Amino acid sequence: SDMMSVRVKKDGYWVSIQDISATPEMHWRLVIVVPVSDYFSEVNKSRNLTIGIVVGIIVLIISVTLGILPLIMRPLASLRDRVRGATQLEFGDKTRKRGIISEIDHLEDQVEALSNAMVSFTKYIPKEVVKDMLAAGRGVAELGMEPAHLCVMFSDIAKFTSICESVTPKDLSYLLNAYFSRCVGILVRHNATVDKFIGDAIMAFWG
Repeated sequence: SDMMSVRVKKDGYWVSIQDISATPEMHWRLVIVVPVSDYFSEVNKSRNLTIGIVVGIIVLIISVTLGILPLIMRPLASLRDRVRGATQLEFGDKTRKRGIISEIDHLEDQVEALSNAMVSFTKYIPKEVVKDMLAAGRGVAELGMEPAHLCVMFSDIAKFTSICESVTPKDLSYLLNAYFSRCVGILVRHNATVDKFIGDAIMAFWG
């Protein structure tokens, strides 16, 4: 038998021709024609199904990625701005929304704690001094001494002992807090460095 492939228009066929002559006088031939699509229809179906599944998975991955990416990038951009503000001692609005990624939230908590520490630090050291330290890239401050010309100021409350004897501890605490807050604010606005509190006294210096 012979097997051949023929094409009619766009369709392909397998053709098999076989002699089945029973006697010399009888010349019979069996011709079998089978469309090629019959052989590969199931293969094509499986291939198309596989391609569809792969394409669907790719589309799903892209959709999920595009949906999750803003949820990651927005907190990171906010965190970047907060860190940049902390390094420049510029503290904006502290309100923020909790994200869906706990690691980023934890990092933002640490940045907020750092910002609060910097705010407290600038209550006693002028911002310009701290900015100069950060800009100079000196790293961790080290203990040491060097000669310098300074202007030192001491300030205390007149008749503080008499005042202590005439008010309650609660009122005295309120008085000292109000006094220190007012004085420190004025000193910081005039670029002073608040060195220490000594009872009711404040020690500050310039230079």
